[in-house]
Amino acid sequence: MTLNLSLVTEEVAICVTDRRLSAPAGGIVSERGNKLTAFTCQNARGFITYTGIGRDDTGRSPDDWIVENPLLPTLPFDQFVEAMKKMADQRLGRLAAQGHDVRHSFVLGGFVAGTPVAVMISNFETLGEDGHRAAAYPQLSVSYCLPTPGAPTSTLIVATGDIPFDRKGRIEQIGRLAKKGAKPGELRAKTTRLLRESRTQRIAETASEPAFRGSSSCVGRTGNGYRRCWRRQPFRGGPYHRTRYDDPRFLYRRVG
Repeated sequence: MTLNLSLVTEEVAICVTDRRLSAPAGGIVSERGNKLTAFTCQNARGFITYTGIGRDDTGRSPDDWIVENPLLPTLPFDQFVEAMKKMADQRLGRLAAQGHDVRHSFVLGGFVAGTPVAVMISNFETLGEDGHRAAAYPQLSVSYCLPTPGAPTSTLIVATGDIPFDRKGRIEQIGRLAKKGAKPGELRAKTTRLLRESRTQRIAETASEPAFRGSSSCVGRTGNGYRRCWRRQPFRGGPYHRTRYDDPRFLYRRVG
């Protein structure tokens, strides 16, 4: 079960994700993988997360694809997104030719010249639509979510992965809190709790489901932010690592 939840307001972009990586042929590669990367490019800053393929045919993960591309940080955001799409299309195309299920989605959240934005790059789902395709399209497509012009507040929420249906109301509740001006720490805590509870529910349904491990990232519009990495063990909670990540020396920071 993959879980990702992203929230972008006028002041902060928050993402919480699990750490599960799956192989193209099926099966779990790791419960300690990284699926969250903070980035900066020519006119934007934010985070990238994903669901779907955890390893390609060379053993590289999608966050490796991003971090190992030296051109991405030099591009404006729209070209950054298109370059990610092209790069992923090539790798997913090779896997599709081998007969693998290549359904995959990237979610980017952050600020372009100070404006909040959420972007999905996917071959089986789009922003603004419920549900998804059972089979992947031949190529990825890009969908943007931008603030409504003239709206007093802007809150963009993107949920991907297997989040239980009965938790959808909680997602809407977090959105309402954001619109009322809740602080970033409270929003991140509630988002993290939602994903933990979703995994706890799954554990109750099947004894084979492992405990939830995850990462979270918080990127501020003005450049301030933090990252937090944590893992959840039965009867043992709390973070095991926390650090600032607003050091300008780094263009990419793997969260976790």
